[in-house]
Amino acid sequence: MENFVISDTGVKVFKDYRDNITIDRDNVVLKKKSELPREKYNRGKVKGLSRFGSENSEDIKSWNLFRTLQLQDNMNKYYNLINVDDLFEGLLFWGMNVETGEFDKHLKSVLDKIEPHNLWNIQQTEPDVIIIGRKTVIFNESKLGRRGAPIDAWNRKDSFSKKHELYKENAKQYFKEDFI
Repeated sequence: MENFVISDTGVKVFKDYRDNITIDRDNVVLKKKSELPREKYNRGKVKGLSRFGSENSEDIKSWNLFRTLQLQDNMNKYYNLINVDDLFEGLLFWGMNVETGEFDKHLKSVLDKIEPHNLWNIQQTEPDVIIIGRKTVIFNESKLGRRGAPIDAWNRKDSFSKKHELYKENAKQYFKEDFI
Protein backbone atom coordinates (compact mmCIF):
# COMPACT_ATOMS: atom_id res chain seq x y z
CA MET A 1 0.00 0.00 0.00
CA GLU A 2 1.40 3.38 -1.01
CA ASN A 3 2.01 6.10 1.56
CA PHE A 4 0.83 8.90 -0.75
CA VAL A 5 -2.05 10.00 -2.96
CA ILE A 6 -1.77 11.74 -6.32
CA SER A 7 -3.99 14.83 -6.23
CA ASP A 8 -6.42 15.78 -9.00
CA THR A 9 -3.71 18.15 -10.28
CA GLY A 10 -1.03 15.43 -10.34
CA VAL A 11 0.85 16.38 -7.16
CA LYS A 12 2.07 13.71 -4.72
CA VAL A 13 0.61 14.23 -1.23
CA PHE A 14 1.84 11.99 1.57
CA LYS A 15 -0.86 10.45 3.77
CA ASP A 16 1.34 11.12 6.80
CA TYR A 17 2.85 14.59 6.30
CA ARG A 18 5.91 13.54 8.30
CA ASP A 19 6.99 11.39 5.34
CA ASN A 20 7.65 14.71 3.54
CA ILE A 21 9.99 15.99 6.28
CA THR A 22 13.72 15.36 6.31
CA ILE A 23 14.60 16.60 9.81
CA ASP A 24 12.99 16.84 13.25
CA ARG A 25 9.76 15.41 11.86
CA ASP A 26 8.01 15.08 15.23
CA ASN A 27 8.57 18.67 16.35
CA VAL A 28 5.66 20.23 18.26
CA VAL A 29 5.52 23.22 15.89
CA LEU A 30 4.84 20.96 12.91
CA LYS A 31 2.17 19.06 14.81
CA LYS A 32 0.40 22.24 15.98
CA LYS A 33 0.35 23.87 12.56
CA SER A 34 -0.59 20.71 10.68
CA GLU A 35 -3.66 20.20 12.89
CA LEU A 36 -5.19 23.60 12.04
CA PRO A 37 -8.32 23.21 9.88
CA ARG A 38 -6.96 25.66 7.27
CA GLU A 39 -3.95 23.36 6.81
CA LYS A 40 -6.08 20.46 5.55
CA TYR A 41 -7.19 19.91 1.98
CA ASN A 42 -10.95 20.26 1.69
CA ARG A 43 -11.69 18.54 -1.64
CA GLY A 44 -10.65 16.01 -4.22
CA LYS A 45 -8.63 12.86 -3.73
CA VAL A 46 -6.55 14.50 -0.99
CA LYS A 47 -9.46 15.77 1.12
CA GLY A 48 -8.57 15.66 4.82
CA LEU A 49 -4.83 15.29 4.25
CA SER A 50 -2.37 17.86 5.56
CA ARG A 51 -1.05 20.46 3.13
CA PHE A 52 2.33 19.68 4.71
CA GLY A 53 2.19 16.34 2.89
CA SER A 54 2.36 17.96 -0.56
CA GLU A 55 5.64 17.46 -2.36
CA ASN A 56 5.26 21.15 -3.33
CA SER A 57 4.66 22.47 0.20
CA GLU A 58 6.53 25.76 0.56
CA ASP A 59 6.16 25.46 4.33
CA ILE A 60 7.88 22.07 4.44
CA LYS A 61 10.61 23.08 2.02
CA SER A 62 11.28 26.06 4.32
CA TRP A 63 11.23 23.80 7.39
CA ASN A 64 13.59 21.23 5.84
CA LEU A 65 16.10 23.89 4.80
CA PHE A 66 16.12 26.23 7.78
CA ARG A 67 15.71 23.59 10.49
CA THR A 68 18.61 21.65 8.97
CA LEU A 69 20.80 24.76 8.91
CA GLN A 70 19.83 25.51 12.50
CA LEU A 71 20.38 22.02 13.90
CA GLN A 72 23.68 21.65 12.05
CA ASP A 73 24.83 25.07 13.33
CA ASN A 74 25.17 26.36 9.75
CA MET A 75 23.00 29.49 9.67
CA ASN A 76 26.13 31.44 8.68
CA LYS A 77 25.72 29.87 5.20
CA TYR A 78 22.35 31.61 4.86
CA TYR A 79 23.73 34.91 6.17
CA ASN A 80 26.61 34.70 3.66
CA LEU A 81 24.23 33.91 0.80
CA ILE A 82 22.14 37.02 1.43
CA ASN A 83 25.14 39.16 2.42
CA VAL A 84 24.13 39.86 6.03
CA ASP A 85 26.80 40.40 8.68
CA ASP A 86 25.26 39.17 11.92
CA LEU A 87 25.37 36.39 14.49
CA PHE A 88 22.48 33.96 14.53
CA GLU A 89 20.41 33.72 17.74
CA GLY A 90 17.20 31.89 16.86
CA LEU A 91 14.44 30.86 14.45
CA LEU A 92 10.69 31.05 14.53
CA PHE A 93 8.57 28.96 12.18
CA TRP A 94 5.14 30.47 11.48
CA GLY A 95 5.78 32.65 14.53
CA MET A 96 6.35 29.68 16.86
CA ASN A 97 9.35 28.76 18.95
CA VAL A 98 10.64 25.29 17.95
CA GLU A 99 11.44 24.37 21.54
CA THR A 100 8.11 25.30 23.14
CA GLY A 101 5.65 25.34 20.24
CA GLU A 102 4.36 28.69 21.51
CA PHE A 103 3.74 31.75 19.35
CA ASP A 104 6.37 34.38 20.13
CA LYS A 105 4.75 37.08 22.31
CA HIS A 106 6.99 39.89 21.00
CA LEU A 107 6.17 39.06 17.40
CA LYS A 108 2.48 38.83 18.29
CA SER A 109 2.49 42.31 19.83
CA VAL A 110 4.10 43.80 16.71
CA LEU A 111 1.73 41.94 14.36
CA ASP A 112 -1.27 43.11 16.40
CA LYS A 113 -0.20 46.72 15.81
CA ILE A 114 0.63 46.31 12.11
CA GLU A 115 -2.31 44.05 11.26
CA PRO A 116 -5.08 44.46 13.86
CA HIS A 117 -7.79 41.81 14.04
CA ASN A 118 -10.38 43.91 12.17
CA LEU A 119 -8.15 43.80 9.04
CA TRP A 120 -7.74 40.02 8.88
CA ASN A 121 -9.31 38.13 6.01
CA ILE A 122 -9.10 34.67 7.58
CA GLN A 123 -6.06 34.87 9.79
CA GLN A 124 -3.30 37.22 10.79
CA THR A 125 -0.10 37.33 8.74
CA GLU A 126 2.09 34.34 9.46
CA PRO A 127 5.68 34.65 8.19
CA ASP A 128 7.15 31.28 7.18
CA VAL A 129 10.50 31.71 8.91
CA ILE A 130 11.87 34.50 11.06
CA ILE A 131 15.64 34.48 11.50
CA ILE A 132 16.70 36.37 14.60
CA GLY A 133 20.22 37.71 14.82
CA ARG A 134 21.92 40.05 17.26
CA LYS A 135 21.44 43.05 14.95
CA THR A 136 18.83 41.93 12.42
CA VAL A 137 15.53 40.17 12.13
CA ILE A 138 14.86 38.59 8.72
CA PHE A 139 11.35 37.63 7.62
CA ASN A 140 11.53 34.88 5.01
CA GLU A 141 8.41 34.13 2.98
CA SER A 142 8.88 31.43 0.34
CA LYS A 143 6.99 31.39 -2.93
CA LEU A 144 7.37 28.61 -5.46
CA GLY A 145 6.11 28.14 -8.96
CA ARG A 146 5.64 25.24 -11.31
CA ARG A 147 8.77 23.31 -12.13
CA GLY A 148 10.49 24.95 -15.10
CA ALA A 149 8.19 27.99 -15.14
CA PRO A 150 9.25 31.51 -14.18
CA ILE A 151 8.40 32.38 -10.58
CA ASP A 152 6.03 35.34 -10.44
CA ALA A 153 4.28 34.89 -7.10
CA TRP A 154 5.29 38.38 -5.96
CA ASN A 155 4.11 40.14 -9.11
CA ARG A 156 0.93 42.13 -8.56
CA LYS A 157 -1.77 42.56 -11.15
CA ASP A 158 -3.46 45.26 -9.06
CA SER A 159 -2.08 48.04 -6.91
CA PHE A 160 -1.91 47.54 -3.16
CA SER A 161 -5.21 47.96 -1.37
CA LYS A 162 -5.85 50.57 1.31
CA LYS A 163 -5.46 47.77 3.83
CA HIS A 164 -1.94 46.96 2.56
CA GLU A 165 -0.98 50.64 2.55
CA LEU A 166 -2.11 50.78 6.19
CA TYR A 167 0.11 47.79 7.02
CA LYS A 168 3.05 49.56 5.42
CA GLU A 169 2.40 52.74 7.40
CA ASN A 170 1.97 50.80 10.66
CA ALA A 171 5.19 48.85 10.02
CA LYS A 172 7.33 51.99 9.58
CA GLN A 173 7.54 52.46 13.34
CA TYR A 174 9.12 49.01 13.73
CA PHE A 175 11.42 48.61 10.74
CA LYS A 176 14.29 50.79 9.51
CA GLU A 177 14.18 49.51 5.94
CA ASP A 178 11.32 48.82 3.57
CA PHE A 179 10.39 45.25 2.88
CA ILE A 180 11.69 43.82 -0.39
